[in-house]
Amino acid sequence: LQKGHLWAMDGEYKSGPLYAALAYSNIKYGTTGAGTAYTAAAGATGVGAGDSIKAWKAGVGYDITDAFRLNAVYEHLTSSIAKPIATWDSNMLGRSDWYLAGVYKFGSDDVKLAYTNAGNTDGHANTGAKMIGVGYDHYLSKRTSLYVQYNKISNDSDAYYGFNTQATTAAAETTVAGASLSGLLF
Repeated sequence: LQKGHLWAMDGEYKSGPLYAALAYSNIKYGTTGAGTAYTAAAGATGVGAGDSIKAWKAGVGYDITDAFRLNAVYEHLTSSIAKPIATWDSNMLGRSDWYLAGVYKFGSDDVKLAYTNAGNTDGHANTGAKMIGVGYDHYLSKRTSLYVQYNKISNDSDAYYGFNTQATTAAAETTVAGASLSGLLF
């Protein structure tokens, strides 16, 4: 039996208006029954013992003024997992993503704008997506706020991104390949 593992590390820097972070993680899959959480699921096509997913992220934020902040993040994933036959999870395949955001603060309010570009998964064309988000926050106190946010995802012709924490398999997601989705969050 081969045990799976996960390890991660990050470093952060803050000085005046500048914030920067760098993070790295490594997941290695073991065999089922090896007593670890990271195992190749029985019958999962394309995931085998010894397969791995490695990711690194770099982010920077800068306060242009007391009222205006810009943020950027770049993420790169590499994977030894082959694309399963019928369905796949793009978080298990290599890709590069980037994110840009700005926040403007005035009084007890914030206005936010963000853009995300999820790149194509390794070896698979038209599997990326883009998302734009616009938001407004009103702070009632230091710990309480009211907010509204609008997001729109535009999938490439073979992408299934939806409003969840990750891109999911085509069978599990109700998103149609290439669909554009939008949502309002309160």
